[in-house]
Amino acid sequence: MKKALLRILRRLDDYTYVFSRKKRVLFVVEGLYGFLCQYPIICELEKLPNITVAVTSVDANIIETIETSHDDALKACFQRYYIPDTKAQYMKWNFVLDSHLNRFYPKRNSIRIGMHHGSGFGILGNKVNRVKSYDIFFGFSQAEKKFLTATDPEIFTTGRLFFPVGSPKTDAVLNQSIDREGRLKQLSLPDRQTILITSHWVDISLLAVFQEKAFAALANAFPEFNVVQTGHPWMWKMGKDSVATNSKNRFKSISDAQTSDIYSRIEFVAGEFENAFFLPNLVAEELLPIADVLIADHSSVISSYCLLDRSIVWFKHPQLEFSMPEMESLYSSASFRFSDIEELVVMCHAAVKSPELHSQGREEMRAMLYCNLGESARYAAQLIANFPACFSLDDQRWREYLG
Repeated sequence: MKKALLRILRRLDDYTYVFSRKKRVLFVVEGLYGFLCQYPIICELEKLPNITVAVTSVDANIIETIETSHDDALKACFQRYYIPDTKAQYMKWNFVLDSHLNRFYPKRNSIRIGMHHGSGFGILGNKVNRVKSYDIFFGFSQAEKKFLTATDPEIFTTGRLFFPVGSPKTDAVLNQSIDREGRLKQLSLPDRQTILITSHWVDISLLAVFQEKAFAALANAFPEFNVVQTGHPWMWKMGKDSVATNSKNRFKSISDAQTSDIYSRIEFVAGEFENAFFLPNLVAEELLPIADVLIADHSSVISSYCLLDRSIVWFKHPQLEFSMPEMESLYSSASFRFSDIEELVVMCHAAVKSPELHSQGREEMRAMLYCNLGESARYAAQLIANFPACFSLDDQRWREYLG
């Protein structure tokens, strides 16, 4: 009885907004990594009429986290639209858009939209359960929809919608709107060729396996280059829980003690070599435009870097099994591969000498993973602008919209 009454009250609440000309869109932010994906869409929505935008977060430290970005416009955008989650949950929204599953729960009817925070699919896990948490999902490409449907044939038969949007956060990478010389200066890095090393955060990642050794080896082997070490934001997060990433493999986050030890080792290397720089608080996508070579593991940042068609040197842990075998083939064809430190240096020299090698593989990865290249944020914003101003996909206007 209580649930039925609540449902009626929510329907009446919806009806009071039927004739409103403004669409209300709330972005739920889960750290800098997620906001980098949402920010380009917000920038495009700002240009459109009759749309109200806001951002919120259940993370008490979110403001401090956003402040770590070197993008002043991004920080200003967050400050301009931020409202506390304790207020946002009681406000009326047409659409609530997440880049991560989180604890935010709107008290009034709204349509939930999910999007990726990485730049790939079919690597660790199939993401089916995540997609099923939303009414609408903004995915990468039609290839992803086929992958999801092959994994769960029922996923899009119950009214749930999938739109191939692309990757809004990589628009800036593709359009090279980040000034390379300016970013190097901003980071106090010399204006010269740069090798970027990044890592996932689980126990089969590059940093978990090699600790500081890859950083030290490349700093020593390439004294004329900047050698920059970073990592996934979760790599440095304390108190991480163990996680299951897919049905075949069970990988765990490294312990807090291991994290502290790796951090100290990398700091030591950065102090030993004048060309070695440790930038732990920057997400890799902010550094891609300054990199001439990328060293990475199974992290989806490899697919982002493919947009620049520059050399990739890839570490694949022997225990890693991709949830989509075709994705492993793409990783292999797009990169030089290594399994130990000595091989890393050899492959990195080859990558510097012959950047054209594996270009075809990088093109194939782009074709599989992306659509609306350079226009993903604009496309997503136009979708939202064109969606009916409803609060549920059961609304008749949605059926009319879909034809």
